[in-house]
Order: sequence, then structure tokens, then C-alpha cells
Amino acid sequence: MSEIATANLGFVECWNEILTPKWIRFRHLLSGNGRIHSDIAYDAFGIREGDKVLDIGCGFGETALEIAKIVGPSGEVVGIDCTDAFLDIANHERDEAGTANVRYEVGDAQICDLPESYFDVVYSRFGVMFFQSAVRALRNANRALKPGGKVCLIVWRSLAENPCWGASKEVVLRHLPPPGEASSTCGPGPFSMAAEETDRAMLEAAGFSEVDVFKRIDADICVGTDLESAKPAPKANASFPKYGATSASSWSPTSAPTVSSCLRAPGRSWLAKAEQGTVPHRHGLVTVGH
Repeated sequence: MSEIATANLGFVECWNEILTPKWIRFRHLLSGNGRIHSDIAYDAFGIREGDKVLDIGCGFGETALEIAKIVGPSGEVVGIDCTDAFLDIANHERDEAGTANVRYEVGDAQICDLPESYFDVVYSRFGVMFFQSAVRALRNANRALKPGGKVCLIVWRSLAENPCWGASKEVVLRHLPPPGEASSTCGPGPFSMAAEETDRAMLEAAGFSEVDVFKRIDADICVGTDLESAKPAPKANASFPKYGATSASSWSPTSAPTVSSCLRAPGRSWLAKAEQGTVPHRHGLVTVGH
């Protein structure tokens, strides 16, 4: 499942070669803050015991492990990500947790070969915004859903609504020039799905025309504790030296700073849940679940 779309190669290379050490270094903030939003969203998503769930852009696999508890032993979670380091850590943490109903695959969600009509739910927390073509990835995932299946997404709203990220960009640009046209990029970026109208159009284009829920999540998140958190990362642990990062076991949800103990800033996202409607195929439209 490791084939990567040609148009996506530069983005995948950026994640694997440039962003990995940074993402692992600040995992206590990035993963901890992501969980603040997904904890709010789970009730609306209605994932049930026994469901088979596809987690696209699963990252370190925290959401896969959380969902595994919801679906229970009779359910299953498959996580897909293009970043080798994230899945090395995800596999390590799954094995440490003794979770038997989760597996991970390295792959590009846009083109990976998925079993048809297998999953009940497609899920993504702050992942799909980075895909070179979110529509292509969601369309591919749609074909892997059982009739009547659903997609559950959490994506950031605009940079202007998220001073948790916007303030740091403003400060950096006071001291450094903006990236040049030839700079590496991680894809369309975290705010590529900030507009509700655009997101609804993308969902419909991917075959999810029945949007059940589309609402705002407004939740303060932690942007740091003190100057210590700005210091260079510690030396690599023997578990993951090739990524210039500490051991995966040095992080856990309970080790992430709580919002009450941090410098806080508003974090604003969209929660979207949509059911299958019509899936575009090469030879026309195919209605699913009717």
C-alpha cells in the first residue's frame, strides 16, 4: 500500500525528511491539542461498537487507539499515513498498549488500494487538509465504505480564527523572509479546508452529498508552558534515533500539558459528518446504498 501519487511526492518527502523531527518534538502540544477537539467531536460522530473504521492521515495513531476502545474487540481500525516515522511510533505504541484491533499501513490515501464496501466509517482528525487532493482521497475512501457509510472530519477553520497558530507566524515573519517559491511544502496546508462552502462542495464531489452535521468547535488550546518548551529538543533516544526524536513511550495523553496549566489561545475547527450519496466513477455516477 506504499504507492504514492506522483503529484504528492514532494509533499510526502517534506513530511518524511523535514517535518518529522519537529512534529515529534512538539507532539505534546500537537497531539494533546488535537485530542481536545476530537473529544468534543466523538459524540456527534456516533461511532459504534463493532464498527470498522478507516483513519486517513492517522499520524501517530492516537485517534486509532481511541476509536479502538469505542468499537471494541468486535470492531476494527485501520490507520493510513504517508509518514514512516509516525507509523513506526504508532506501531510501537499499539503494541505497548496491547491493542489487537488496530493495524497501520504506509500509503497515500488518494490512491491506495482499499477493500470495497468494507468500512462503516472514514475518519480524519486534522489530516485531510494536507492531502494534495482531499476530494480524490475522500472519493477513494468512499468506495471502501459499506452502503450507508459515513465520513467524519475535523479540520481547522481560518488562520484569522486561530491565533494559536497565526500569532507565531506573524512573529516569525517579523524576523525572517517568507518562504520562496522553491521551498518545500507539506501540501495545501492546515487551513485549506477553512471555508464551509468549500468543504461542502468537496464532500459532495467525493460522493458524500448528505451532510448530517457541520458545526463549529471553539476550544482553547495550549500553545506552550514556558521558555523551556522553546529550547532545542533532547537528544535522540535509542528507540527512534533515525528521526532525531525521543522515544515514543516518553509521550502519553496524560503527559500532555493541560489547558489550565498553559498559555492558552483560541483554537477553532469544523466538525463535519456526512453520509454516502453518489460516488463519481469513471463511467458516470453510481448511487450507493439505495
